[in-house]
Amino acid sequence: MNAPASAASAMTFEQIDQHIGDFDFQQYMAGATPAAAGSPDRAMAPAAAAGLDLGKFCPVYGKVKPILTALLAFPLIPEKWKTGIRTLTSLLDAVCP
Repeated sequence: MNAPASAASAMTFEQIDQHIGDFDFQQYMAGATPAAAGSPDRAMAPAAAAGLDLGKFCPVYGKVKPILTALLAFPLIPEKWKTGIRTLTSLLDAVCP
């Protein structure tokens, strides 16, 4: 189930939970085998092609990362969501050391 980016903020708890579903986040963790997640160079190819400016992206991520990390401490957030946050931060840490 793919939700439009603009609709993400309007999604209910149940919709988010369904959206995450049975997605296998582990295969996308930084350091996952290339067969599972693709090489880091290949993963960054779309970002480079889109003109993603890491000089702007990484400082913003650096400021937002503590918020993402703090969310992991909230007991009401389902473990599957926390796994998604951990996966995202792991990948972004690899891009923005």
